[in-house]
Parts: sequence; structure tokens; C-alpha cells
Amino acid sequence: MEMLDLFASEYKWERDRIMNDVFLDEYFMLKDKIEKRNKQEYIKQINIQMLPHMDEKDRKKFLDDLQKDLNKPTQKTDFLSVEQAKTKYGFK
Repeated sequence: MEMLDLFASEYKWERDRIMNDVFLDEYFMLKDKIEKRNKQEYIKQINIQMLPHMDEKDRKKFLDDLQKDLNKPTQKTDFLSVEQAKTKYGFK
């Protein structure tokens, strides 16, 4: 259900397209890209709205924490589990 909600809200895709056209390994890669893009947008919005009103120390800490989160390595796909899921659910 998370996959349906994510792609329907982000890309406005319909249920059938998501279920039929998105492979499990693609889901994890796209999910990471969406989350990173959303965090980058959040940083832009914060810069516009809040940062001018914060003191320098708090502003730097806040931005550093967000930047660290963006720089985290992306989740690695467990290809063995993907292959097992494909076999289990008849996609292979």
C-alpha cells in the first residue's frame, strides 16, 4: 500500500500502472529519489520562510542536520530478496 500511495501522490499514477509497470527493485530506487527531492524542497522552503528569523548558531545547526540527512548513502537493494519475491509471486 505504501508503494501505491507514494507513486499516486508523487506522480499521479493510477493503481494499475503502479502495480503492473513498477518492479520491486525500481520502487526502492524511486522511493529514495522522491525522498531526497522532497528534502531538498523542504530546505528551500525553510530558507525562504524561517532562516532569516533564526540566530546564526541555530540556523547553521539546522541546515547542517538537514544536509547530513541528504548526504546519507541511499538504501542498497537486496537483490536476492527481490529475486525470491519475484519467484514467490510468479513474476519469474
